[in-house]
Amino acid sequence: MKYTLFLFPYAGGSSYSFNTLLPFLEPYFNVKVIEYPGRGVCFGKELVSDIKMLVDIVFLDVKEDLNRHYFFWGHSMGALVCYLLAKKIQDMGVQESPKYLFLSGSRGPKVPITSSSHTLPYNTFWAVINDLGGCPDEVLQSEELKELFEPILRADFKCMETYKHIEQSKLNVPITLMLGTNDTVSEQEAKLWEAETSEPVDLHLFEGDHFFIFEQYQGIVDLIVKKLGVC
Repeated sequence: MKYTLFLFPYAGGSSYSFNTLLPFLEPYFNVKVIEYPGRGVCFGKELVSDIKMLVDIVFLDVKEDLNRHYFFWGHSMGALVCYLLAKKIQDMGVQESPKYLFLSGSRGPKVPITSSSHTLPYNTFWAVINDLGGCPDEVLQSEELKELFEPILRADFKCMETYKHIEQSKLNVPITLMLGTNDTVSEQEAKLWEAETSEPVDLHLFEGDHFFIFEQYQGIVDLIVKKLGVC
């Protein structure tokens, strides 16, 4: 039986965001990409700007697919979403927890976010998006596409920027952290994930910036395969 890999997109991302990664993953895993409301195949649904509400919605979408052969991989905002979902599943105690969390491009949730980019005026907001990278040029150069994606990005940024971390019981799940060598997230910030689980945590660096995941396909898949003992 193949492990089921649930992929959790970054802010502004959708199920389509991982299309280039799927050919590398599907030989080993049954891949399910999470679709947040209001984008991708869920375009038109009401956007969610509260991360706990978002986690509740995602749980309802995936609960029938949770079994003892699954794990999570979340990038950036997706790392926080899948952590909170794993915590919800563990605390409920009625279903198997994920066997592993792979978290990329993410600070530990204890790191306070002091920015409020979701409130910025239009031009300043898009300057921030441009500086972060990862947004396709065709979006940045099109007023029509920017108008389409702006509400999605603002909702996702609000999810992250209004999240308040609360000390609670730890996960009983091992975590592998992945970080770009030129990421905006520091190694020290990433290692703060160690406080969130009673199981081992290890960190792996990949050449690249915050969106290194779209350059280092094979290295990332090789790492995941090795960690899970999949062949």
